[in-house]
Parts: sequence; C-alpha cells; structure tokens
Amino acid sequence: MELEPVRTPDGKEEVVIRLADPDEAHLIHQITMAAFAEYEHDRVPSAALNETVEFIRERLEDGDEQALLCIQSGRPIGTVRFQMDEHSLSFFRLAACPKEQGKGRAKAMLAFLERYAKENGKKEIWCNVRRSVARNIRLYQSVGYALVQEQTVISANGVPVKVVMMKKEITGVEA
Repeated sequence: MELEPVRTPDGKEEVVIRLADPDEAHLIHQITMAAFAEYEHDRVPSAALNETVEFIRERLEDGDEQALLCIQSGRPIGTVRFQMDEHSLSFFRLAACPKEQGKGRAKAMLAFLERYAKENGKKEIWCNVRRSVARNIRLYQSVGYALVQEQTVISANGVPVKVVMMKKEITGVEA
C-alpha cells in the first residue's frame, strides 16, 4: 500500500499513517497506555493495561497481528492493532493520545484500515466494543459500522463484560 500523508476527516491537519515495525512496539505500548488509562479504575479495567512492550513485539514479530502508527510532525500520536483471516480484518486497541482525541485521528486510522483491507481482498472489518463505552460505539457507527451481536465475555480477571460486535462491509471487493 502506498503510504502518503492523509488529511483527518476535519480536513485540517496532515498525518502519516503507516504499518508499524516490531521494533516500534514501545511506541504502540506507550500510546495505548496513555489512551486506555481512563479505564484503569473501571469495575473491570481494560486488559490492554496489562500488556507489555515485549508481548506486543512478539505478536508483531510472529505475524499474529499487525499495527498501524499515526504520526504527526514526526511524533506518534495514534495506533491500532489488527489481524486478518481469509475474508476479514479484525481490529482492536484503537488508541489516540489523550490530547489528540476528538481530532479525527481514529477516523483516519479506520479509513486506512478499510483501504488496507480492500487492497488485501477482505470483505469485511470487525471489532468488539465494550457496551458501556457508548462514544466508541457512536464513533464506529458514524463511519458505517453496524451492531451485529451483543455478548458477554469473561475478562482476564474472571469478571463478565458486555461487549458488542460491530461490522462494516467492504465495498468493491470481488467474491
């Protein structure tokens, strides 16, 4: 995929979004920890807060997952991790630095993921979102994701958490 500067949906600032290398796991971790810190005191804190740099690096090196970095003026400000199978791309840990939230960074990364999925012949994009984080559900709905299913999953510490599965069909992909 040709990597180029992109404008955020508000049309104001150019950012570069590109695939991350395993040796950038520390940047992915740093951004994720900053973004997910707000969930630290939830009844069931996000499992993202327990991940280590080494865990992320190993997942990227093994090819189990890939990640994007969103960079503005040479400074990493956002990230998202994802996996692909034969037909789809599933993303998780979408994160923007707290000072960058609400500026279209997440939408720009989602648009990149959609193009990447299409270029790789994927027919759909999936994500799971905590039911209690309505603003994230609204974000995904605003760019075309639909609620597919609600379920309860068991967190790493054994506590049930309600999540919604969301899906977006990729148009223009041959069957």
